[in-house]
Amino acid sequence: MVAFGKPTPEDSLHVTVVVPVNVTFPSSVHVALDEKDPQPVELSWSRCIPAGCFATAVPKEEGLKKWRTAAGPGRVTFKSASGQDVAMPISFKGLPQALDALAK
Repeated sequence: MVAFGKPTPEDSLHVTVVVPVNVTFPSSVHVALDEKDPQPVELSWSRCIPAGCFATAVPKEEGLKKWRTAAGPGRVTFKSASGQDVAMPISFKGLPQALDALAK
């Protein structure tokens, strides 16, 4: 699951990714346009609960611009507890409208 929001109205926009609890520490989560994206957004782990592990970041404006114009599926990557790279597809469809609504 990928979510966008502001913890408080004064805060910057945050992106949070929730993945299954089977992760490796230390590591991080990356959100990319595709497997060749040279600058994926890196998210830091914040907590794990039985329902999943949460990683959060404040995306830079350049990353948000790329996501707003994405034509195809993106991907979330992280390392499983066994050390394997895991890639999960995500869709950016509807993101520009959602971010515009959130800004209001």
